[in-house]
Amino acid sequence: MKRLLLIPLLLCSCTTTVEDPAGGCETIAQCKFGYVCNADHECIPEPPMTVIGRFECVPQDDIDSPGKTTVIANIGMQRLPLNGVVGCTFPGDGLFLVSMVPPAVIGGNDFKLNVVMPWAVAQQGGRIDMERPAMSNAAYSANIARYNGMSFERILGHSAGGYIQFDQTPVEGQPLTGYLEIPLEETPEGTVVGNPCERGMVDCSDTATVLSSAFCARPTEDVDPYVPICTAICKTDADCEQYGGICITAGASEGMCLRDCTLGCEEPLACSEVNNEDRSICWKKL
Repeated sequence: MKRLLLIPLLLCSCTTTVEDPAGGCETIAQCKFGYVCNADHECIPEPPMTVIGRFECVPQDDIDSPGKTTVIANIGMQRLPLNGVVGCTFPGDGLFLVSMVPPAVIGGNDFKLNVVMPWAVAQQGGRIDMERPAMSNAAYSANIARYNGMSFERILGHSAGGYIQFDQTPVEGQPLTGYLEIPLEETPEGTVVGNPCERGMVDCSDTATVLSSAFCARPTEDVDPYVPICTAICKTDADCEQYGGICITAGASEGMCLRDCTLGCEEPLACSEVNNEDRSICWKKL
């Protein structure tokens, strides 16, 4: 289907706005521009770094029956009206995916919101809380991706909490309505290893796990004083070069991509010698 290119237009200041309804709102159409209808049916200013709004869809294997949405996303300097196609599909591995896109190309790019959760949990209905993902394809998480046509370019941001709420118990093939309100955190450009990732995957990569093996390794309490660190699975240094790291195997068949101390270490990491290897890596807390 051919999509339109949005071209900015100069508008006169004489346009009218829709005043907030006295009895509360049901959709963003009842709120004035720059406002959105929240979960309490109040018109509120669009929150920064957040995706928010209502949607309708039919859970199915493919998007044969595109739903409707009045969702708005604000991330960085981008305002994305995600009121084009919405789908509620099953991507595999027992997951349920709610995705939506703008109705037209924006600034030469396509964008897509992905909200994923286990289908078994979605079937319970009600509110499902989102998390900061340690990996891009983690359950209970959301991201906004940018595309050039059909080609993936980068993930702009990951969920930093928030929730999705289903008005009914989701049933395959049956209409479903809901609301979501998910704060976002911007990703850095590119993929790095050896950096601390206190915020999870959002600190490590702007690409999907299917394209990059990078993830945020979160230590357990018994290995304190180590901190979460961006890494990837490797066998040789060649596996880590694209991320600017080296492979530390410690004698095992597989290891982790980490940062050589000669490249400098980001706080709170500090230089640490590797047992049985003549190299030092960024690892321990200062």
